[in-house]
Amino acid sequence: MFSRLYGEQRALDAKGNPVEAKDIIPNWDEAKAANQAIDTALVNKKGKINGATNIDQTTKDKLIQDATDAADAAKNAIVQATTADAIKKAQDDGVSNINNVKVPSLEDAKTAANQVVKDAVDKQKALINNANNLSDGEKQALNNQVDAAAKTAKDAIDAATTNDVATKAGQDGKTAIEKAVPTSLEDAKTAANQVVKDAVDKQKALINNANNLSDGEKQALNNQVDAAAKTAKDAIDAATTNDVATKAGQDGKTAIEKAVPTSLEDAKTAANQVVKDAVDKQKALINNANNLSDGEKQALNNQVDAAAKTAKDAIDAATTNDVATKAGQDGKTAIEKAVPTDSDVKKNAKDAIDKAAKTKDDAIDASNLTAEEKDALKKKVADEVKIAKDNIDAATKDADVTTAQTNGEKAINAVEIPTSASKTDAINAINTALADKKAAINGTNLTDEEKSALVNKAQKIADDAIANINKATTNNAVNTAKENGVETINNINVPDTSATKDAAKNAIDQAAKTKDDAIDASNLTAEEKDTLKKTVDAEVNKAKAAIDAATKDADVKTAQTDGEKAINSVNVPDTSATKDAAKDAAKDAIDKAAKTKDDAIDASNLTAEEKDTLKQTVAGEVNKAKAAIDAATKDADVKTAQTNGEKAINSVNVPDTSATKDAAKNAIDQAAKAKNDAIDASNLTGEEKADLKKQVAEEVQKAKGNIDAATKDADVNTAQTQGEKDINAVEIPTSSKTKNDANSDLDNTADAAKKAIDETSGLTDDQKQTAKDQIDTAVGDAQENIKKASDNQGVADAKDAGKLAIDKVSAKAAIDAALNNKKSAIAKAPLTAEEAKPLNDLVDQEADAAKAAIDDATTNAVVEAAKNNGVEKINNINVPTTSATKDAANKAIENALAKKIEEIKANTNLTDDQKQSLIDQAQNAANQAKENVRSASTDEDVQTAKNNGIAAINGITVKSNSVDDQDNSATNEGNGNQAGHIQSDNSSDVTKHSSIQQSGNEKTQLPQTGNETQRGAGLVGLAIAGLVGLLGSAGFRKKRD
Repeated sequence: MFSRLYGEQRALDAKGNPVEAKDIIPNWDEAKAANQAIDTALVNKKGKINGATNIDQTTKDKLIQDATDAADAAKNAIVQATTADAIKKAQDDGVSNINNVKVPSLEDAKTAANQVVKDAVDKQKALINNANNLSDGEKQALNNQVDAAAKTAKDAIDAATTNDVATKAGQDGKTAIEKAVPTSLEDAKTAANQVVKDAVDKQKALINNANNLSDGEKQALNNQVDAAAKTAKDAIDAATTNDVATKAGQDGKTAIEKAVPTSLEDAKTAANQVVKDAVDKQKALINNANNLSDGEKQALNNQVDAAAKTAKDAIDAATTNDVATKAGQDGKTAIEKAVPTDSDVKKNAKDAIDKAAKTKDDAIDASNLTAEEKDALKKKVADEVKIAKDNIDAATKDADVTTAQTNGEKAINAVEIPTSASKTDAINAINTALADKKAAINGTNLTDEEKSALVNKAQKIADDAIANINKATTNNAVNTAKENGVETINNINVPDTSATKDAAKNAIDQAAKTKDDAIDASNLTAEEKDTLKKTVDAEVNKAKAAIDAATKDADVKTAQTDGEKAINSVNVPDTSATKDAAKDAAKDAIDKAAKTKDDAIDASNLTAEEKDTLKQTVAGEVNKAKAAIDAATKDADVKTAQTNGEKAINSVNVPDTSATKDAAKNAIDQAAKAKNDAIDASNLTGEEKADLKKQVAEEVQKAKGNIDAATKDADVNTAQTQGEKDINAVEIPTSSKTKNDANSDLDNTADAAKKAIDETSGLTDDQKQTAKDQIDTAVGDAQENIKKASDNQGVADAKDAGKLAIDKVSAKAAIDAALNNKKSAIAKAPLTAEEAKPLNDLVDQEADAAKAAIDDATTNAVVEAAKNNGVEKINNINVPTTSATKDAANKAIENALAKKIEEIKANTNLTDDQKQSLIDQAQNAANQAKENVRSASTDEDVQTAKNNGIAAINGITVKSNSVDDQDNSATNEGNGNQAGHIQSDNSSDVTKHSSIQQSGNEKTQLPQTGNETQRGAGLVGLAIAGLVGLLGSAGFRKKRD
C-alpha cells in the first residue's frame, strides 16, 4: 500500500502507517555502522594527507582521490552485501584499503631519488667504459663529469625538504649524468646516410608504383630524388660535427620526400569512396536502430542520399585534389548528421570503450612482459570490453549508456600491468653470477687495470644477457638468455698471476743480468765483483717487492722503472780501487758533485722531461771530466780535471719554476676568466653567480694542484686539459632556479587561489572569471619584477608582493561571495522593499569597508584578517524571518475577522447553519487578504491588501429579523449566483487563488478530511471571498504596475 504526500510516494503498513527504511531493509544497523566506519577512516586518512608538509597539493589530491575511491568501493560493497558477515567484511576491507593509501615520506622520496642517480651512474659508466672509440683520458673525463653530476644531484637531494624537490633533483641528476655520452662522427655520418638511403628507397618505390604517372614523369621525379640525395650526401661528407651530419641527413630526407606524385582522378576516387563508406555506414546505423519507425528510417535515409548526391556532384565538378577531398569530407560530415540520437550515443560509448581497451593493450604491448603474460592481460581487457558493450547494448536510456561506458572504462583501466616475474628472476640470476665473478676477480693479486678489464668484460656479458632477457618475448626465450648469460659469465677465466707484474719482474731480471754481466766483464777483483752483485740483488728484491705491492698498471710500471734505474745506477768502476786510487778519488768527487746536482734537480718542481734534460747535461759534464781524469798523466793534471769537472757540474742551472707548468696554469686562468665572464653575462641572481664562480675557483685550484703534482709533461698536459674541461663543464643554467622557483611558487599560489574561487559558492561566473583575470595580472606583474630582480632578496620581495596581490584578489572574492549570499538571503526573506533596502545598504557598506581594509593591508596575515572580519560582519547581519509591516497588516485583518465572527455569533435571529455560512465567508475573505499581504512587495501594497481584506470582511451583512432573513437569503442566493458568474468568467484566477491558499496550508499541516455538509455550506462565502480577493489583488497589482 502506498500514499502520496506532496508528490512523494511512501510505503505504508497494513494499518496505513508510514514504514521506515530500517524496518524493511535487512541488516540496516550493520550497514549504517559499516558506512560510519568507512567515513571515519576516510576522514582520518584525509587529515593525515592534508597534514603532510613534504608533498604538494597535486599529490595530496591524488592520494585523497585514491582514499575516496577506496571508500566508494567499500560502500558499494556494503550496498551489495546480503548478510551481516558480508557487510562486516566489506567494512574491514574498505577500512584496510583506505589505511593502505600510503602518504610517502621525505626519506622514501630521497632514497628513491638517490637510487635513480646511482642507477644512472652505473649505466652511464658502463656505457663509457665499454666505448672502444674513446681513449683512457676521454673515458676518465666523461667519468669525472658523471661523478660531478652525481654529487650535485645527491647534494640537492640531501637538501630537499619536499618529495617533489627530492624527486626532481634525482631526475635532474639523471638527466645531467646522461649528458656524458661518448660520440662518434663516423657513426653520425653512417646514420645520416642511412636516413637518406631509406628516404630514397621509400620515395622511389612510391614514384615507380604510381600507376597514374608516365615514364617521363617518373624519371623526372626520380631525378629530383637523386639530386636531393646527392646534395645531402655531399653535406654529410663535409660535416665536421655530429649535429651538422644529422641535420644534413634530415634535410635530405625532407627534400627527397617533396618529390610526391599526385593525381586528380585518385583524389576524386578517394573522395567518392569516403562518401560511399559514409553512406553504407550511416544507412546500416539507421536501419539497425530499433528505436526508429520505418518512416523515420526512410526520412533519415533520404537525408543521407541527398547529402551523398550533393557531395558527388561537388566531387565531379572539382578541378583540384584539395577541392575533391574537401567535397568528400563535407559530404561525409553532412551524411553523418543523419543519425538516430540513441545509436549515436551507444556508438560513442563503444568507441570510448574501444579507445580505453586500445590504450590498455598498447600499454601491455609496451611493457616488458613475455608474450604469455601479455596474452593473459589482453584476455582480461577483452572480457571487460565484452561486458561493457553488452551493458551498453542493453541500456535503454542515455544515462544508462553513460553509466555502462564509465563502468567499462574503469574496469579496463583497473587491469593492472605488473612487471615480468620471469624476467625479474632471470635478471637476478645474471646479477648473482656477475657478483660472484666480480668477487673472484677482486680476490686475486691482479692489477686494478687487469681486474677492471675482467670486471668490464663480465659486466658487458651481464648487460648483454639482461638486454637479451628484456628483448625476449616468451618464457623459453627468457630462460635461454639467462642460462647463456650465466654460463658465459662463469666461463670467464681469472688468472692466478698478473701478466703485467710477471713482465715487470722479467724486465728487472733482465736488467740485473745485464748489470751482472757488466760486473763480470770488469777489471775488478772477485771481492769487488761479489760486493757489487749483492748490491744488484738487493735492488732486485726491493723492485720485485714493490711490483707485488702495486695495485695499478702505472704503479707496476713505476716500480719496474725505479728498479731498473736503481740496478742500472750500480756503478761498475773501470778500474780497481786498489789499482789507481788518485783517479778513482777524483772520479768519486765528480760522481759526488753529479749526485748533488741530480738531487737538486730531483727536488725541483720541474717535469720529468725537464729534469731528464738537465741530468743529461750533468751526465755530459761527468763524462767529460772523467775522460780528462783518465787522460791525465800527473797528479796535478788529475786534480785540475777534477776541479774543472766539479765547476762545470755545479754551473748547471736548476730553474725555480717549470715553464711547462707555468704555461698550463696560464691556460687554466684563461679558461676560468672565460667562464666567469659568461656567468656575469647570465640572467642569474648575484648569489647564484657567486655559487657558480665558487665552483669555477674550486676547479681552478684543483687543476693547478694537479699541475703542480704532475711529474711529466704529458701529466701536466693531462692536468691542464682536464682542468679546462672541468671549468668548461661548470654549467650555467639558461634560467635562474631562484627565479624559476619563485615563478613556480606564484603559479601554484595562483592555481590554488583560482581553484578556491571556482569552489566558492555565492560568486557568479563573471565574478569568478574577473577574479581569476585579476590573479593572472598580479602573477604577470610579479613575474616581470622577478625577471628584473638582480639578487635573491629582490626575487623574494617580488614574489611576496605577487602573493600579497593574489591574496587580496582572493579576499575580495570572498567578500563578494559573502555579499551575494547575504543579499540572496535578503531577497528570499518575506520583507517589503522598504524593509530590505537598509539591509542591502548595510551589506554594501560592510563589503566596501572590508575591501578598503584589504587594499590597505601590507601583509598576507592582515589581508586574511581583513577578509575574515569582513565576511564575519556581513554574515552577522541579521535578516528577519518575518516582515513587521506584513505582521501588523495580518494582525489588523485578524482583528476585523474576530470582530465580524463575534457579531455573527451574537445575532440570535440566525440559525447555526446561517452563522457558520457567514463565518466561513468571513474566514475566506480573511485568508485571501492574508495571501495578498504575503505576496505584496512594498509597504503600499501591504496596506492596500490589508484595507481591501478588512473591507471584504466588514462587507459581509448580518440581518436582524425574519423579513431581513428572507432578504438575506435572497441576497446570499443572489451573491451565490453572482459568485458563480464571477467564477465562471474568471475561472483561471479563482483557481489560482485557491491553489495559493492550499499551498500555504500544506506548508504547515497535513491534508484534513471534514464534514461534507459543512464544507458545502461555505461555498457561497468562498465565492464572495474569491471575488473580494480578485478585486483586491487586481487593485494593488494595477497600482504597482
